[in-house]
Amino acid sequence: MHLLVVEDDPRLGRLLRRLLEEDRHVVELATDLRTALELAVDVGGFEAIVLDIGLPDGSGLDVARRLRAGGSTVSILILTARDTV
Repeated sequence: MHLLVVEDDPRLGRLLRRLLEEDRHVVELATDLRTALELAVDVGGFEAIVLDIGLPDGSGLDVARRLRAGGSTVSILILTARDTV
């Protein structure tokens, strides 16, 4: 499976990438909103996106909204370290 992982924490991003690649997934890693959108839109072909909400240049929710507004139906799994709604 071709996955896009969007995570700004370097250690967590490397860990997610390594674990997913060990399960034979192809993983691209983005660390900010801008890069995530560039990869998702320009590169494309992702079967799923693992998306952090807290990014240095915006919210991961903005990434999801922009992708949906553009007609993307890619599966999105949202991760967050937040402990309240």
